[in-house]
Amino acid sequence: MWLHWQREKELQIDEALRSSLVDVEALRRHAVSMGGLFHSDIRRRVWPKLVGVNMYHIKPYEGAPLTEHKDRAQVLLDVRRCSRRIPEHYSETRRQELQEKLLRVILRLLSEHPDLHYYQGFHDIVITFLLVGGEDFAYAIVNVLVQHHIRDFMDADMDRTKVIICYLRPLLRLESRTLERFIHKSECAYYFCLSWLITWFGHVVRRLDEACRLVDFLLASHPLMPVYLSGAVRENAHTHTHTTTQTHFKLFLD
Repeated sequence: MWLHWQREKELQIDEALRSSLVDVEALRRHAVSMGGLFHSDIRRRVWPKLVGVNMYHIKPYEGAPLTEHKDRAQVLLDVRRCSRRIPEHYSETRRQELQEKLLRVILRLLSEHPDLHYYQGFHDIVITFLLVGGEDFAYAIVNVLVQHHIRDFMDADMDRTKVIICYLRPLLRLESRTLERFIHKSECAYYFCLSWLITWFGHVVRRLDEACRLVDFLLASHPLMPVYLSGAVRENAHTHTHTTTQTHFKLFLD
């Protein structure tokens, strides 16, 4: 039954992609609905459409090695620490090649957008796109995200990030005034969700299939959707205290 339903949905996605004018709204509906986009073959075709990228216009990077950027040392440290996000079956050589590509994509983006500032956790977003579609694919999509979806996180300070985090309070108040008051009075306030927002949950959802399912949902949604999702997960965790944070995220991945 599931396989038949999945096949039908894949055919509908293919039809939306093949129409004379790509039906982006249909692709968004499929991305957020049960099962999302299923696998990398579909994601390589759909994700660019969701952010308005034409992959045929993306040229492979042929510039000089990026060795002089001011944030290179910090980026390199984070790239070396991201081994938990790399599939276990990758050989050591393949892991090193992937990390080199990750470093290159990040430094290329920072070099081409000098007004942006690197933050720890940015690599958790980039690596998902890199694993799904490769270096040029990752660059093309994240190049859109840094100018829109995650732009506020890349300021020189955290002022706008703090404003975004504070949007969580009225959401939690709607669901549970007790929880909202407790968090507001606590030492950490709403910063428990900071890593969720700035990594698109890649810091806590480590399996590639789960990270991709979240990206399906977030690419097809409003840029503030990570705030809403954080509130939903936090409220669910408050209601079901015997389960882990990872379990609560998985509840939203179907």
